[in-house]
Amino acid sequence: MHHHYTGSRLLLLLLGCLSLTAVHAQPVQLSEVEFVLQSEGLPTIVENFDAMPIGIPASPLQLANGLFVGSPQIMESAWCLFSPCMAVGLSPQARFEQLPEGASFWSARLLHASTGNVLEVTVIGNSGTQTFVLPPGFFVPEGIFVGFHDPLGLREVRFERIAGSVNYSFDDVTVAGAAGPAPMSIPVGSPVALALLALLLVLSTWHQMRHRRGEA
Repeated sequence: MHHHYTGSRLLLLLLGCLSLTAVHAQPVQLSEVEFVLQSEGLPTIVENFDAMPIGIPASPLQLANGLFVGSPQIMESAWCLFSPCMAVGLSPQARFEQLPEGASFWSARLLHASTGNVLEVTVIGNSGTQTFVLPPGFFVPEGIFVGFHDPLGLREVRFERIAGSVNYSFDDVTVAGAAGPAPMSIPVGSPVALALLALLLVLSTWHQMRHRRGEA
């Protein structure tokens, strides 16, 4: 069966295609199971703070897998039960930046001294920026897992305490993965879009002429 497309139908088809921009991936939050399964086999760097001296280091603090900006304190305490961790006290903001090139997964274990903190996490990736509000924190000896992923690569992860007044800490900060190529989109009005439109006009005219010859 031969389909004859009129010029108007072809134009509508192209305009519909051009009006659709590529669906960009966005940073997403992952459960611990999802993080493990999706990052399995990828290069991974973990900062567990075991090699750092106990005390208050200067900020920014160089980690094994990036840079921390905030109010860090390396400590062993009632809520860092298994190993040293990095406490941030009551400082409102904590920022992990300058992640290794190609990192597309980031995770950590959050240790709250008690119950009550609500943290807002801003994840900045090559595909965009997303903000997540975590459920109110509570004390868990092994910490509460929190993980994020951007298939195009992560650049920064920011934590801000928006409710509560409880000390909290980070342990086992992990980055993994490799960034992929950015998806392509063709905005309407761009030179590429105009060139495609011109090509479609030529094809439309050719189809109409061929159709008319067939009817003659």
